[in-house]
Amino acid sequence: MNRMELLSSFGQRVKHARITNKLTQKELANGIANITGSKTKKGLISQWERGVVENPQNSTMMALQAVTGFALEWLVSGTGPERVSPTSLLVAEPKAVYGQNISRAMLRRSIIIAASEQTSPEAIADAAIEIVETLADEPGIPDAVLKRIARLAKTGP
Repeated sequence: MNRMELLSSFGQRVKHARITNKLTQKELANGIANITGSKTKKGLISQWERGVVENPQNSTMMALQAVTGFALEWLVSGTGPERVSPTSLLVAEPKAVYGQNISRAMLRRSIIIAASEQTSPEAIADAAIEIVETLADEPGIPDAVLKRIARLAKTGP
């Protein structure tokens, strides 16, 4: 049996990533929980590895990539580069938005500002996306600029 056959499922690739990093299931769960702010438990990791659960949330998958250094695409499909570059794994602080150096507090405050400027769930979602993309470039944006971004998102596509 060749390596690709051994790593043919999502669960097998997760286990490979975990073992390669010398992590226990609990340590991997804690790492994901620290990034996402979720209550990820050892049992979930076990379920992934056994193929019982195969569709984690996007934020969980991004955290899995951040903790293990294995590429999201490879973990999900077994295709593409196996590893990601260390610079794409930056996390500003525990429970930060993966890869963007944006603290949860800054993102939360930004979304609250955006939501107060919007009239529909779709507009709130569009404004939040605009804010995340803007914060990725400049994480310390003042409230006045965030309000302007929210107003622009309202008139956007």
